[in-house]
Amino acid sequence: MSMLEHEIKYFQKAQDELQSKYPEGGFAVIKNEELLGVWANRNDAIKQGRLLKLLLFLHNRLQNN
Repeated sequence: MSMLEHEIKYFQKAQDELQSKYPEGGFAVIKNEELLGVWANRNDAIKQGRLLKLLLFLHNRLQNN
């Protein structure tokens, strides 16, 4: 399984908890199986990933249904 697949799996498992913790939504940045933070918009999440010098990371939108 690739690192990205691990990150997607982590996000899927943690999604309910993250939505509860961040009810306003946002974009989660995940590296390996660690949440690095949640940002209000996609561009900020991507910028932060680059600032952390991450070459490959998952950013995914948190939404309340």
